[in-house]
Amino acid sequence: MARVLLVCCLMALVLSGCGTMNPMQNSCMSEGFNHVYTDYTIDVTSEPPGAKVDWNGQYVGVTPLKRVLNGRRGMAAPTVVTVHAVSQGQRCETRAFPGNEPLPREMHFDLTK
Repeated sequence: MARVLLVCCLMALVLSGCGTMNPMQNSCMSEGFNHVYTDYTIDVTSEPPGAKVDWNGQYVGVTPLKRVLNGRRGMAAPTVVTVHAVSQGQRCETRAFPGNEPLPREMHFDLTK
């Protein structure tokens, strides 16, 4: 029994790491073997302002807006952002991101072109 307890204590010590926080890319902090992900803010703007924004098919607001992603900044899954026209004569614009690289911190859509 004492041997099992000793092995468990040693494993806990090894897996706990050094306990220091080191900044990493994409709002990620490393703490030993664990990773702590902080918020990732994306500014979505349009010309003209007031366009409806869909994020992966769900309405999230109108431009200008700040989209806050917590966790791994949405990098684990593909993302599709659609901005809808404010008035007739303007167009909708859609951008797709594959999920294997960071999303841009700023997205600007020009619906007048």
